[in-house]
Parts: sequence; structure tokens; C-alpha cells
Amino acid sequence: MRIIGLATAALVIATGSVASAQSLGASSSSPAASTGATAGATGSTGSSTTRSIISSATGAGGSSGAPVPTSNPLAGATAGTPTVSQALQTSATPPPIIMVTLTDATQVAVYGEQLFTGSFAGTRPVDHPDYLIQPGDQIVINLYGAVNNGGVTTVDAAGNLFIVGVGPVHIGGVPVASLQAVVASAVGRVFTGAVSVYATVSSAGTIGVFVSGDVIRPGRYMGGTHDNVLYYLSQAGGIDGLRGSFRNVTVRRAGQIVAEFDLYDFMQNGVASTFRFQDGDVVFVSPRGSLVGATGGVRLSFAFEAPPHAKVMTGADLLRLARPDSTMTGAVVHGFRNGAPRASFFTIQDFERVVLADGDHVDFSSSGVLQTVTINIKGEVQGPSVYVLTRGTTLSQLLAKIPLEGTLVEPRWVHVQRPSLVTEQQKLIQQELYNLQKQVLTSSPPTNSAAQLATAQATLVNQFVNQAQTIQPDGNIAVYTNGQFQDMRLEDQDTVVLPNRTDVVLVSGEVLSPGGLAHADNMTIEGYVARAGGFAAHANKGRFVLRHQDGSAVVAKPHDRPLPGDEIMVLPTVGNENLQVFIDLTQLLFQMALSSATVISVSKNL
Repeated sequence: MRIIGLATAALVIATGSVASAQSLGASSSSPAASTGATAGATGSTGSSTTRSIISSATGAGGSSGAPVPTSNPLAGATAGTPTVSQALQTSATPPPIIMVTLTDATQVAVYGEQLFTGSFAGTRPVDHPDYLIQPGDQIVINLYGAVNNGGVTTVDAAGNLFIVGVGPVHIGGVPVASLQAVVASAVGRVFTGAVSVYATVSSAGTIGVFVSGDVIRPGRYMGGTHDNVLYYLSQAGGIDGLRGSFRNVTVRRAGQIVAEFDLYDFMQNGVASTFRFQDGDVVFVSPRGSLVGATGGVRLSFAFEAPPHAKVMTGADLLRLARPDSTMTGAVVHGFRNGAPRASFFTIQDFERVVLADGDHVDFSSSGVLQTVTINIKGEVQGPSVYVLTRGTTLSQLLAKIPLEGTLVEPRWVHVQRPSLVTEQQKLIQQELYNLQKQVLTSSPPTNSAAQLATAQATLVNQFVNQAQTIQPDGNIAVYTNGQFQDMRLEDQDTVVLPNRTDVVLVSGEVLSPGGLAHADNMTIEGYVARAGGFAAHANKGRFVLRHQDGSAVVAKPHDRPLPGDEIMVLPTVGNENLQVFIDLTQLLFQMALSSATVISVSKNL
């Protein structure tokens, strides 16, 4: 807590463990987090909106578990719009456990949401020696000795106390510790030393403090000047666990902030800072800041709020709050980045420097293996364009989540594009290119004319290699064999391609008029080439690459019949096909056309 512009020193009261009944319920265990179906970026274009949807679930008070709604928590919701279902706390009904739904649909309890299920009783301010007497206080005055009288007198609005035989005595603003001396001095000026005085405060007057902001029952509540801010918050039903901040509570006086409280100090460290309230003060609970959920091997599994006045939380902040077990070696961060869900693994050391976003879910574990995979969807379908799934999920399990009814998607053409396969294909092509260059550059021509030919061949090969090195394989994996679906486990960053039905056949490469043509059942490759203007001068007329919509590709002959959606790739011929270098080069042309749908033009001067 930070006191602003006040000279009064703060008094620290040790309250013990945060597991007390006044803090987080009856035990230090936290409600178990639950993981629902993963939500992703909505729409077929890849654009998305980060969703941090808030809901509530009614559980068994401060028990170790909480039920989770069975409906999709993201359905029909919009970003930043909480869906609230809170029951008023009664003596007969346990209070609801407030849950928040993170961006990956994991539900966790809000840290501190059970703080006000206990009792924060008002204090007896007269027990504080620095309590200042104010109008309305009840004062016990007894005179004994030569004069005997006494009774309970109320301090009037001017701060005066009337004593029979003495008159008004001003005690307003006098500390309780000085009351006896002030009254005795006033009596001594009228009576002789034979009259003794006993003075004490019987009961303190009350002040009215307003409580507003994100609390359950805003209003004006009576209390004492030394009552803790938790007392006034408790009188207002506590902080709204869905909307209110536990880390940014202020006291305002005449429109100015005079004190700030971070209730995490009390819950985490047992520190309750005191503050001297005045009549008319306002306790204001600000809207909550960014929330980040922690699950896995942690002592406190909750959704924690970012530090006061901070828009984001760092990994180091979360480590201090969630308190991972000493055996934890890594953390997986689930959240939205650049409009799409992402899951990333960090060692504990690297995690300290990670900047977390609102709605992130951090799962701590002793394993270095990412337990989820991020899968991209490419196709004109409704629903998420990115899914974050449990590791080991199969293609069929994912397809069951994608609504294909009413779309033009052809299920038999579904296939997978895998980045790890692209890497392997690139390595193979690079090795073949290296071998081709080595073969040409290390040959020893026996004659001058042969040397000139070898130089020309080397120039041609180098031009080819320079183009081929820019080719990006597509990493296609066909999952249908002879019409039978072959299920497979998905890997992180796989793309599931959902092609639409089409009756068009594409013709590309060495033809005079590349483009699309309507499919005809009995037409051969040769016929489609003729409709595309015929072969170009250097076309290979005997072999073609036929790429299917299901991700597969084959080498075809002129009389083969393409299927709807196929692409006919007409490749060039290369030099003297009796020379080994040109045989190898032709083979590479076909390999790259099969793996990347790319035709490289090659000079025909040799």
C-alpha cells in the first residue's frame, strides 16, 4: 500500500498464511483448472480476434475443485464482453467460485476471489493510543475525592466535553493516550488537588465511508477511522471477482487519491497496511488489469492480475505469484499472437523474460516437450482457422471438429502440408544440386572442343542451380490411397488443406497458352495441351507431371486422362538426353515439379 501526501506512519499487522479463512478459503489448495475445446481464430481468411471470455461457475465454496460449464465458453461471445452469472452470498449457500476462461479455453479461478468469504470485523479504534477523539465519541468521566460525580458524556459537534462544575473542555483531536492528562488539567484549574479524575473513551463515534467501483454492493458504510480498507470492502460485499482489480484499490479524499492498496500484499505476504480514514472518504476499486492463468506444477493455480499500473505481466512476475515447484523446468505459454493462437515452450530461465498478454495460459511442467500442437486450416470453411490441440491428436479427430456440411469442400481431396517435410525435401534437392554441380565442374574434357562444350554445360547447370535453390517444396502429404482414408497424427504447425470441388483442369509449363480448361471425361493430357495452344518449342512431349488436388503427384503419359481439379505440368527438354549431366538435370526438373508445382525454364542452346 502506498500512502500519498500523509505524514502518518503505516502500521503493519502480521496476519499469517494466505490460506486463512479471511484470505483464500479453508485450505491453500486452489480450484483445479480445466481445459475445454480449444478455440482459434474465426473465419476462413485467417483473420482473428483475441478472445478473453469471462464466465462464472458455481462450485462448492473453497473446495479443491469446481465444475466447468459444458457448453462452449467462446460460443456467441465477443472480445472483452464478460458473461456474468453470480449468486448473492447468503449464510445458507456457499459463495460461487469465480472462473475465467483463458484464450485456449482453460478455466481457472481468479486469485483472491474467495478473499471476502471470511469476516473482516470492525476494529475498536479506542484501543489505538493514537486515535484522535472526534464528535460523537462517548467519554466516561469520574471525579472522586472532595467532589464525587461522573457519567458518560458525548463529545459535541465542536469537539467539547461538558463536565459539571468545570464547564466545556475541548478534547476534539486529542489522542486517546492524552485524554486523561487533558481532562485532569482542566479539572485541576477549578478544583483543588483533593479531586482526582478518571477519563476514558467508552465507545467511538462512527464515520461514513463510500465504497464504489467494481464491488458487489456500492454504497456508504459506517465504520471507524482506524478500520482497515478490507473492512470497508467487505461491508460492500467484496470486490467483483470478474471485473474488479485486487491490485489497484485507492482511497480518494476531496477528489484526490490519498492512498493506494495492492491486496496481493495481504494475500501473498500477510501484510495489511493501515490508514486513518475520515468521514466522506471514498474507497474505489478500479477495473481489473490483464489476467494470466497458471496451471501445472505450481503452488497457486489461479488467474493472476498484472502489477498495479502495468498493462502486461512478465514471466518473472508470474513466477513470484504462482510459485512453481522446484522440480519444474519449463513453461508452455498458450495465447494469441498476431491474431492467431500460439503455444511456445520456454525453460524457466528464459520464461522470466517473456512478456505475457491478457488471457495467456501458462502451464508449468518438468518436461521439455510441448504438450500441444498448433494446426492451421486452409480452406473456405466456417470456424477457427487455427487450432491448438493436445499432442497426439489425429487428422480424423480434427476433421470431426470442422463443419464441412454446406461447404464446397471435397473430403477426398483433404491433405496435410508439413513444415518438417518441406525441410527434408529441401535438403534432398540441395544435395542433388550439389552433386550435379560437382559432376560438371570436376570433369576433365580430353579435347579443346570438349572443353568448350563442358564450359557451356557448366554455365547452363549453374543457371539452373541458381533458380532451383529458390524453390520452396510444399510438403504435401496425401492421406487417401485408392480412395481409402489413411489417418495420421498431426505435428506442430501442420496445415490441413481443404480444397473445394472444381471441374477445372489446369495446364502449365511449356505450352503456348497456359490456363484452366473445363474437365471432359474422355479427354487425355494430349487433348488438354492441344486446347491450351499446343506444345512450346522445347516442351517434353513424352512425359508430364500430373498433380492431383489431394496433394499427390505422378509422372504421366500423353494418353493418361486427368481428373477434375488436376494440374498438367509440361516440362522442358534439356540438351542432349544421351549425356549423363542432362539425364540428371531432367530428373531434377521432374523432382521439383512433383514436390513444388514449379517448372524451371532451361536454355535449349545445347
